[in-house]
Formats: sequence, C-alpha cells, structure tokens
Amino acid sequence: MNNDKFDLSLPTAEDILPDVIRQLGYPLSRELNDDIRGEVEGAVDEGLQKTNPACLYKMTPLLRQEKGLLVGRDVEIRSPRWARLVKSLKEPETICCFVVTTGEALEEAINEKQDESLFHAYLLDAVGSVVTERLTDQLEQHVSALLGREGYQTTARFSPGYCDWEVGEGQKELFRFLQPESVGVKQTSAGMMIPQKSISAVLIGAREVSLRSPCPFCSKEDCDYRRAEQETRGQGP
Repeated sequence: MNNDKFDLSLPTAEDILPDVIRQLGYPLSRELNDDIRGEVEGAVDEGLQKTNPACLYKMTPLLRQEKGLLVGRDVEIRSPRWARLVKSLKEPETICCFVVTTGEALEEAINEKQDESLFHAYLLDAVGSVVTERLTDQLEQHVSALLGREGYQTTARFSPGYCDWEVGEGQKELFRFLQPESVGVKQTSAGMMIPQKSISAVLIGAREVSLRSPCPFCSKEDCDYRRAEQETRGQGP
C-alpha cells in the first residue's frame, strides 16, 4: 500500500494552554501569577505560529505472529509484549505505521531561544511537546475511524522505545517502511528523530480488541506510560 498523507489541524491556544501549564509543572492556571501566565500564553502563541504540521501513514496486512515478533508485509515489530497482546485479539489483520511532526521552524525557534533565554526556550519546548501529542492524537483518531468503517477496532498506538520495543531497531524499521523523509523527518544513528518534536508509532487493527495495550501483562506498576486503566474498552466503529 502507498503512503497516505492527512491534513492536520492546529489546536487553538485556548485549547492547549491548560495542558502546557501541566507540562511545565505549574499549578492550576487560575493560580498562576499574571507575569508567568503572560509568558506561557506568549510561548503558546509563538509555538503555534512556528508549527508546520505534517504526517503520513501506511497500512499493511499482518501476515503472522511469532514469539516476540509481528510480521507484516515489508515491516516487522520485535516486541514480545505487543506480540502477546496481538495474540489475544480476535482476527488481528492490519498494521498501521505513521509519523507526525511539527516541522523544522519550531525546532529552530527553540534552539535560537536557548541563546537568548533558557526559560523561554523551556516554555517553547513544552508547547512543542503538547502540540505534537495533540497532532498525533488527531492522526490516530483519523486512522481508527478509517479502520472502523471497515469493521476493525484498534489498539492504542505504541512507539519505538515504548514497552519492550527497542528504540533504535524500531525506528530503523519504521523509517525503512515509511520513508518519512518525504515529510521532513530524519533520524540519527541512535534512533532519535529530527525534528525532535516528531512521533512515530504503530497501531493494530483487529475484528475485536479487548485490550488496547500490553500493560496488563507487565508488572512495572510505577511506569509513567502505564495504560492499564484504559484497556478494558475496545475502540471500534
């Protein structure tokens, strides 16, 4: 299947401001003093102005599951926990891989601000993180809706480096499969993406999804990425 692109919509400043404040570790918005709030609001406006979002995704059949390995047409995912999750799904049939980025201008602005004001660079970096997550949520919802119209439910998205999917190997495989250079995303030898405010991920489509992540199979209760409380709800058409 060919790569498909999707026109992402930027969130509004009002919409993301509470998330940016939480990302920064500040208390509730109403408790911020006027000076700090003004700085944060300015960074949000600037970050959105500098964001030039782009994405692509590609779906491919899930051909088989082996111990610790998911094999698709032209892509492999080496993760014992995700392979175990997929084994629990009813008729898992589709792998969707995707990449989302905020573009080079935002990263350049963050780097430039580091020479002028580390605090402002910190604010702008937080804005970039929130915007990247929001854009990725948007693409994930789009892909899930597409699969839903075909009668599929979907797992949660998972990225190289998450759970037991090794980041370097995972990024190399996704880059080979997706070729995200076409939307301006490159990778370093260690698997880091450039621009850094980019996310690569995979989700699985199946006829019935009872668990959306492998968190119930994991004993690491203090994991920052734990999703177990969300996983009894299948996502479907």
